[in-house]
Amino acid sequence: MGGGTSFPRETLDRDRVVIVTGGNTGIGYETAKWIAMLGAKVIIACRSEMRALEAIERMKKEYQEEKQKGTNGIIQDEYTEDKNELVFQVNYLSQFLLAIHLMPLMEFSGADDCRIVLVSSDGHNLAHPFNASSIQGKHLTEDNFECFRNYANSKLYQVMQMYFMNRRLKESNISVVSTHPGTVETEFGRDMECSRTCCIYCFGHTMKFCHCIKTPFEGAETEIYAAIAAQLKGIRDVYYADCKPATTSSQSRNMENQEALLKVSLELLKDYIPEDIVHRWSTTPTTLA
Repeated sequence: MGGGTSFPRETLDRDRVVIVTGGNTGIGYETAKWIAMLGAKVIIACRSEMRALEAIERMKKEYQEEKQKGTNGIIQDEYTEDKNELVFQVNYLSQFLLAIHLMPLMEFSGADDCRIVLVSSDGHNLAHPFNASSIQGKHLTEDNFECFRNYANSKLYQVMQMYFMNRRLKESNISVVSTHPGTVETEFGRDMECSRTCCIYCFGHTMKFCHCIKTPFEGAETEIYAAIAAQLKGIRDVYYADCKPATTSSQSRNMENQEALLKVSLELLKDYIPEDIVHRWSTTPTTLA
């Protein structure tokens, strides 16, 4: 007769690979699903690719249900195909990649006022102490993963990006600034299981700067201002909140950390960037040489 659940509900190493035969149905399905939910990489071996794909979709749905219930051991960190933590790649790395690919077009456009506006957050003040060896988020585990702090890290990197880019663009027609939109009523966190926690941290921290939750229009005002205000032509290294210059965190202004972030970023993106661009961005500015 059956007893209670006996397998350990502990997060598994992401480098562990498990092959489950018949993983699309029955016992095989439950085995594959639970090992995957605990963090390992699972390969479903079955005769029908279509049935395997259908099983994976069911697993994803049931995984979300288990997270909603707060089941012990279920992984909360999400990683991309490039093995980067999702928030890090979406908020920082992908935007850096887009920016450096657009820069040649901007430089040779003939325009004398090209701007890059990075939408950061005052939450960057709550980021973990900078550590170049862990910016991908690979150090995160179920025990030490803090949703908002991870979001704050990605926003810290955006502010640091502003500084290291401007050092290399000071003689060009391109300027980079950063903004803080405030606490805005949007779909932010709709896919984040810990969105409630994020909101509590974010709201508590930003209330001292903003006494109400902004509408999307109000949240966009600072970004629009930074993008089009004529008097900001050529302005660099400024962080705006409520359309006014604001102070960035002390660690975001650390030049050595900024350059370390750039070095790691270029390494992570080396398969997506031409060698001449990598060389240009990896060249140390004379101010740091």
